[in-house]
Amino acid sequence: MVVDQPNFGVLGPLQVRAGDRILRIAGNKPRLLLTSLLLDANQVVGTEVLIEVLWPRNPPSSATANLRTYVSSLRGVLGAAGASIAAHPSGYAIEVEPARLDVLLFEDLVARARACGRTEEAAGLLRGALALWRGEPVCDLPASPLWDTRLRSLTQARLSAAEDLVAMKLAAGEHASAIDDLRELIGGHPYREDLWQQLILALHRGGRRAEALHAYTTIRRQLVDELGIEPGQDLREAHARVLAEEEPAPAPA
Repeated sequence: MVVDQPNFGVLGPLQVRAGDRILRIAGNKPRLLLTSLLLDANQVVGTEVLIEVLWPRNPPSSATANLRTYVSSLRGVLGAAGASIAAHPSGYAIEVEPARLDVLLFEDLVARARACGRTEEAAGLLRGALALWRGEPVCDLPASPLWDTRLRSLTQARLSAAEDLVAMKLAAGEHASAIDDLRELIGGHPYREDLWQQLILALHRGGRRAEALHAYTTIRRQLVDELGIEPGQDLREAHARVLAEEEPAPAPA
């Protein structure tokens, strides 16, 4: 599934588009403000929260007035991209259609995929959702601690969607593609035993027994040498099946 690039992007560097044009948001504080609003799009973000994001230490006495100025400057840019900022008694909210903001579109596509079950349509929706990611969320800005929960949730949602797609590929017998995906995921999450277990399973199913055994040796060494722990039961059982040359259980349909 091919998904058009939304006008607003936080799944990577902050990005604002109007058609084919990239709109420039000048200044760090307006960019931090816009990011805070986009991460909680269509919800009111409190004035105190926004002030803490913009001035983490010692906000000026003029912070509220300065915030209003930044909101006004953003309004002059965002209209061309199809969004508006509404003022509320307790704060501000950016009003944007889900199809215009990558994070909302990502969440919508993943939800639709899961409603489809493990079908070709679901796999296409997941591919489209994952293609929206251009890097780590808002990686071009100093992250506020107030974003931590939301950013962790997004990172986990991305990983979960990628794991779902891998499972569908395994069920369809697309072992080589699943292996490539798993190696990429492991690069970002080197201690995730469930990813290593899936990799061992995919290699074994693909007739690459020696590589499956080597994968287990690699993760066991990492866990023992770097974390001081042995692999968990599921990972050990996957290794034992490869050693015994047992045919792996088929992936769920």
